[in-house]
Amino acid sequence: PDEGLTARNFFDAILGATFELMADLMGRENAKRYFPLIATLSVFILICNLLGLVPGMIPPTQNLNMPIAMSVSVFIYYNLVGLSRHGAGYLEEFTGPELGMNIVISFGMSLLLFVIEVVGHLARPLSLAVRLSGNMTADHQVLFAFGEVGSLIFSGPLLMPIPFLFLGLIISIIQTLVFALLSAVYIALAIEQH
Repeated sequence: PDEGLTARNFFDAILGATFELMADLMGRENAKRYFPLIATLSVFILICNLLGLVPGMIPPTQNLNMPIAMSVSVFIYYNLVGLSRHGAGYLEEFTGPELGMNIVISFGMSLLLFVIEVVGHLARPLSLAVRLSGNMTADHQVLFAFGEVGSLIFSGPLLMPIPFLFLGLIISIIQTLVFALLSAVYIALAIEQH
C-alpha cells in the first residue's frame, strides 16, 4: 500500500470492507463471484455522491432516474442468479412452505404468499432508488441552504458550510454502503436455499 492517505488506499479500504461484508453474508466463494457488480456499484455511487460536495455540482444520484436504473439492474441480476442457481425451485420459494392442510386452504395460502413475495420483491428496487435519491437530495438542499445563510452573514459562503460538507461526506459514504449492502443481501437471499 501507498504511504499515507491516498485515493488508492481510500478505495482499497472501502472495497475491502465491502468484500468482508459480502463474505460474512454469503461466504467467501460467493462473495468473490458477485463482488465485481457490488464493487462497481459502490465506486460509481460513491463518486456520484461526492460530486455533490463540489460547489455548483448536483450529485447524479439525486436524479431519481439514476438510482432507479441501478436498482432495477440489481433486481434483474439477483432474480437471474436465483433462477440460475435453483431453476424453477426459485419461483416455488415465493409460495412459502408446504402447509399440509386442506388443498383449497393450502392453495389459497400459497397464492396469498406468492402475491406478498412478488410485491416485496418489486418494492426492493423502489426502496433502494428512493432511499438513495431522497437522501442525496436532502443532503444537497441542506448544504445549499447553509451556504446561502453563510453568504448573508459572512458576505461569502466560506466558513458556514464546512461542517455540512463533512456531514455530506459521511452521508455519501453511508448511502454508498447501504446501497451496496442491501444489494449484496438481495443476492445472498437469492442464492440461499430456503
